[in-house]
Amino acid sequence: MCHSVYYGSQITRSQFGSNNLARAVGRLPALKTVTLDYNTIGNNNIDIKLLINKNITSLVIMDLSGNSLTSLGQGTFQNYQMLQTLKITGNQIDEIENGTFKPLKQLQLLKLSYNQFTGDTDGLIKNLRFLSEINFDNNNITVLGKNELSNLTNVVIISLANNAIKSLVKCSFCHLPNLTEISLQNNIISDIAEDAFYNLPNLSKLKLSKNNIAIKNQPFEALQSLKELYLDLNSVGNFSNKGLSPFRNLKKLEVLDLSGNNIQFLEKRLFWGLRNLKYLFLADNFIFDILPDTFQSMDALIHLRLEQNLIEKITGNQIRGLTNLQHLNLASNPAKMIELDGLNGLNNLETLDLRGIYLDRLDKLKISQIPNLKKLNMYRNKIKIVEYTPGLISTNITIVDLSFNSISVVKGFNLLNSVRTL
Repeated sequence: MCHSVYYGSQITRSQFGSNNLARAVGRLPALKTVTLDYNTIGNNNIDIKLLINKNITSLVIMDLSGNSLTSLGQGTFQNYQMLQTLKITGNQIDEIENGTFKPLKQLQLLKLSYNQFTGDTDGLIKNLRFLSEINFDNNNITVLGKNELSNLTNVVIISLANNAIKSLVKCSFCHLPNLTEISLQNNIISDIAEDAFYNLPNLSKLKLSKNNIAIKNQPFEALQSLKELYLDLNSVGNFSNKGLSPFRNLKKLEVLDLSGNNIQFLEKRLFWGLRNLKYLFLADNFIFDILPDTFQSMDALIHLRLEQNLIEKITGNQIRGLTNLQHLNLASNPAKMIELDGLNGLNNLETLDLRGIYLDRLDKLKISQIPNLKKLNMYRNKIKIVEYTPGLISTNITIVDLSFNSISVVKGFNLLNSVRTL
């Protein structure tokens, strides 16, 4: 590299991404942004003193992603008090000394994803009060220290997905007034203390997918502003009739994903109080029974997914109260009879998905008083004859999918005058 590049007194931005640099660039006193991602910088050949160069104190953005760094020690960033963005993703970092980031008083964005960090986060970021986003995704973090994050009063997003965190202790996430999103999916979390999430007045999204969570207490009791809760692909089982629903205080919740768990039946009080819930996903469980009035007063629900369960009979009483439901997915259940009546509150239903249920006759499907039903999907059932079906006459269905059945005879279908696509 030309010698003069290292002594540019007026240069404010340095971009050397995707090259073969083995050392950091120094002696650029006006530099504000340095991009050195995807080079060959590593602990064995990097001149660490250049990173500590006193002539680059104006630096605001530093990107060292995609290099070969294996560790970060105290003093590495000691003269970067103005740094606001630090990206070190995609290295091989497995050790970070406590105090490494302490000098970065103005740091707002810290990305350390896709490394091999195995220690806990205790002491690493405790004093970075201006941090607004933290990303430690795809590491090997096993412990999240108590109150470790409580000083980060400006943090908005915390992402610790794809790690090895086993539990969330009391005050894992506490007293963070600006926090809106937590990502903890794909860890091995099995236990969540009741006060793990506390005093988070603006938390709106919590991602806990792909863990081992069973919900044995009230871990979400204090999350009254939560709008999206993802608990899919966990170990959630039945909820006790005698116990309180773990969702009872989530008055603002709009999305609840419980797909891919071990739920066998839905009891009456489980979803009561969720008047703002719009999307409820219960697919791929072991649900064989839905008690009447389970969904009572869920006026805002527009999308209900119950596919890939063990439900044998589906009636209007089971889903009574869903007055604004537009999309109902019951695919891949072993249902022998389906009776849905608009008088039970399905007046706004538009699509009904019955794929792979294996109904052998259309007269086992009884749908009445559902004026807005437009699309009926019966792909891959066992229907042999399509004929006069009184249970469908009072609908306004325009699209019926009967592909991959065993149909050999079609007669009397003119009684469904509204059908446009068959």
